[in-house]
Amino acid sequence: YSPRTVARAFYLAENPTPLRVALAPIFCMGLFGATRKVLIISWTILSLVICLIIWVKSLSEPWRGIVDAGVVVGLALGLLSIISFFAKGLMGHPIDYDPCVPAGDD
Repeated sequence: YSPRTVARAFYLAENPTPLRVALAPIFCMGLFGATRKVLIISWTILSLVICLIIWVKSLSEPWRGIVDAGVVVGLALGLLSIISFFAKGLMGHPIDYDPCVPAGDD
């Protein structure tokens, strides 16, 4: 997920449109302007995360705290991964990952 998100951010920098720029985080997440496969995967992940949030809210302590701690660790690792790929891209190393933009969508 992280390499594709960064690849889409660099793609957006090279191919800006008003809509993509206005909705840049959503574009980089692959929620629009992506291939069919990426759209399905991105929307499925988002839907599952929303369902998990609703489910976790119903948990009692200490289980809710344990899940929350796991979420914090997971989000921190994901953020570090995105920062790492982005820094490599800024230093001139190519992002060898397909941004999964439909053909002719440049």
